[in-house]
Amino acid sequence: ENIVLSGGSTTFPGFGERLKKDLVDLYTDRILKGDPNRDVGKFANRVNVETPVDRKYSVFVGGSVLANIMKDNDTFWVTKREYEELGIEKAMKKCEGTFHE
Repeated sequence: ENIVLSGGSTTFPGFGERLKKDLVDLYTDRILKGDPNRDVGKFANRVNVETPVDRKYSVFVGGSVLANIMKDNDTFWVTKREYEELGIEKAMKKCEGTFHE
């Protein structure tokens, strides 16, 4: 119901409006099956696409905050050695808390 855009590619002019339009169109086609007698307005009013002014840097700021919070949690990080020895799939499972040999 609430979508907050973030990242540089979301700064294209009209991106938020286009996303909302596409969501309403998908809802109309797939859920309402294109039935003209059903009201799409209720759904359209529930969808809120937020386009913060600083969204270009939101992803970096979020990653920076997460890295700072998790800096002392060794299970969150994958070392270069782990990545090289285990490969990406097994190394990422470590982060998910499901790392098993």
